[in-house]
Amino acid sequence: MNGDAEVRPLLRTVAEAAIELRVGKNTVKKMIKSGELSSITIGVSRRIPADEVREYLRRKLRQAAVARGEGDDEDLPAA
Repeated sequence: MNGDAEVRPLLRTVAEAAIELRVGKNTVKKMIKSGELSSITIGVSRRIPADEVREYLRRKLRQAAVARGEGDDEDLPAA
């Protein structure tokens, strides 16, 4: 294995997810608690899978498109 290989973390901390989403840590914690954002616990630490932030954004963009009448709500979770 090359020592220069880039390591891409599989998990994000709450603070890292907050930075990516441009919101505060408390907002991310509320999103986790409400089920809007999936996370796991490892020991006492809360982690968000790296792909989950992108998936969250995709869901929100689909919801916005449906609300504007531009999309199909077939893939959206029940409210």
